[in-house]
Amino acid sequence: AQIIIIGVLAALAIIFGIVWLNAAKENKVLQKTNDDLQALYESSTATIGEIQESLQSMDQDLSGQLFTQGEIPGTSPVDRREQIISSIANMRDQIEADKNKIAKLEAQLASSRTQLRGVQQMVDRLKASLEEKESIMTELQDRMGILNETIEEERRQSQVIIAEREQTIAEREQALID
Repeated sequence: AQIIIIGVLAALAIIFGIVWLNAAKENKVLQKTNDDLQALYESSTATIGEIQESLQSMDQDLSGQLFTQGEIPGTSPVDRREQIISSIANMRDQIEADKNKIAKLEAQLASSRTQLRGVQQMVDRLKASLEEKESIMTELQDRMGILNETIEEERRQSQVIIAEREQTIAEREQALID
């Protein structure tokens, strides 16, 4: 009877050991998954913060470009045009960089077994915001076309005025000679 009890206790000890080892392995797997998700969350949060800062900066630049209709004292239309072209190029580069960050973030989210819904929703909002910025950039480029036309028209008008003044000067010189 004692041998049976000892055998049962030994079997229970072995079973308990196996269950405990499996639980420890599962715990390690869960801990690693948790650590991976935590790292993904922190990385995602940092990336989202960078993109949001970039978008806010673009908002300020765009509102400055779009709502400044008149001349800026001390600058010519050509200077303004060059400034706008430079701003457009910088904003386009930033939009592409932000798109790449979002694509990388989406790949990280897709590769994780459990998608973080809140992060994905934030990414979706950021993508929508970038699309809006691209639309604004298109509008800004359209305005650049109008600005180019205005500069060309001013150049033509200046040439006409100069020609008229030269004609007037020539007529007066002729009148003085006669």
